Amino acid sequence: MPALVSIDSDSNLPLYAQIIEGLKCAYAHGRLRKGDMLPPFRRLAEDLGVDPNTVVRAYRELAAEGFLELRRGRGTKVVCSQSRPEVMRRTKTFEMLLERLAVEGELLDLSPEDILFAVGSHLRLSKKRKG
Repeated sequence: MPALVSIDSDSNLPLYAQIIEGLKCAYAHGRLRKGDMLPPFRRLAEDLGVDPNTVVRAYRELAAEGFLELRRGRGTKVVCSQSRPEVMRRTKTFEMLLERLAVEGELLDLSPEDILFAVGSHLRLSKKRKG
């Protein structure tokens, strides 16, 4: 079975955010389904070669969004209320926006790293403003 999540050590995206996006992507593409149990945070951390607190943070944020249910002593369960087709539609729309962003960045002669840094900075700033 292929890994649900992978980590890119060269990415500007924080590790916990890569885990979040990886799990959402796995759900959108059907590799993860509602009701599936995720590996314990320590095992996933070991598999990915990251600190266990990184996985805990990702799991907690996904739980706060209603994507996961954290059940002490019973595991972590996918409870996403959105249907898979809805998630796939949203993912496809977002991927089209990212493609346009990449083209615009190239036209402005920005490197992929510059584009990722700008997007990450914007997302962090937006998150701070929201609370």
